[in-house]
Amino acid sequence: MTDRIVSAGNEAARLEALRALQIIGTPPEAHFDAVCRTSTILFDLPIALVSLIEEDAQWFKAKCGLAVDGTGRDVAFCSHTVLSDTVMVVEDATRDARFSQNPLVTGAPGIRFYAGAPLILGPGIRVGTLCVIDTRPRTFSEAQCRQLEDLATIVVAQLRLHAANAQHRHEIAARQEHEAVIANQAQDLEQHKASLGEANRLLVLAEQVAHVGHWHIALPSQTLTWSDEVFRIYGVDRTSFEPSMAAAIDG
Repeated sequence: MTDRIVSAGNEAARLEALRALQIIGTPPEAHFDAVCRTSTILFDLPIALVSLIEEDAQWFKAKCGLAVDGTGRDVAFCSHTVLSDTVMVVEDATRDARFSQNPLVTGAPGIRFYAGAPLILGPGIRVGTLCVIDTRPRTFSEAQCRQLEDLATIVVAQLRLHAANAQHRHEIAARQEHEAVIANQAQDLEQHKASLGEANRLLVLAEQVAHVGHWHIALPSQTLTWSDEVFRIYGVDRTSFEPSMAAAIDG
């Protein structure tokens, strides 16, 4: 099998697609765990992982038979798997020049066999793998490779569902935040109106006590407005008298 080296541009797009899933660091989910369990039973293997390949690390969204949550990308078998659209099989890691000195082979968990199917979101966009591992060498048939690919397809569907649900939650939160802003603005407006009403009441009271009034003119329309106290000072009925600049001056 020949791995296709991923370009820097493709790697940027791959990482962007991975981040868009909003899944890194999220809690375990039953349907991802179920795929891992099914994989260990189907292939009679002790370890199965849903591995997502970040810039410098691999993180396990689901795992069976392994206690750690991830490893560095430099030692991850899955870093090689995401370079190709096909299943990568390593029948005996101690005899493979790429992995014979890998600390995951020479130390715990003592990987000997590995098979990984890439999780393909789009052309050239492989965000991780569904892989199965054994601590002893073994073979893996073409039929088993197809079965692993089928299970990887299920994982991809689950990744898309997770992303859709995350986007839906984001949209709900954004709408609720917007509604909260509108509600706060409405409350502020009501408080402002109440403050203006109280200020106007106090102004009217002050005019009545001091026997002074006020007026203002709207320049565009040249409309003159008198306060109630001005009407009382002039002794005119506001319902039958239209205030004007001339009337104010003549008065």
